[in-house]
Amino acid sequence: MGDAGPTSDKQENNVGPQTPAQRAFKRLFPRDLTIKETHGDEDHLRKAEVDLIVMRKAVCKAHFHCARQIDQFTACSDRHGSVMGVFRCRDLMKSFTSCLDAFTNDPKIIREARDEYLAEKRHYELTGESIAPTKEQRSHKYWILKGREHYRTLDEQQARQNSSSS
Repeated sequence: MGDAGPTSDKQENNVGPQTPAQRAFKRLFPRDLTIKETHGDEDHLRKAEVDLIVMRKAVCKAHFHCARQIDQFTACSDRHGSVMGVFRCRDLMKSFTSCLDAFTNDPKIIREARDEYLAEKRHYELTGESIAPTKEQRSHKYWILKGREHYRTLDEQQARQNSSSS
């Protein structure tokens, strides 16, 4: 009975041998993902919130900003077919993937996405009402369409300025 204490401490500290079921439980329910009580002024986010929610918001912003490159690649691959389009439109594909990478890894974009999520989280904690984006607004296609609209209006404004200055 004197040995029961130290072996239970070893199993809690992951030092001793574990059964496959114990390892699976630890993998599925790690201790750092326990729900912590947050306050409205606290900016602490769990790793899961950062990896899933904040990064999804950053990727959506990247799709918005890179809509022009995505459209160029899509048009090129439509002209050449789905199989040959990958080879013939390689430069356009590299340009849109580098654009997505640049915006997804930009600390400013990630900070904006984090601040948006914190504002949504605070609003929910205070009022109980969710202001999270709808399922449609979470899709990449939605943000590409919004980016197209944005760039179309910018192009129209630039064309008006050029025609008025001529």
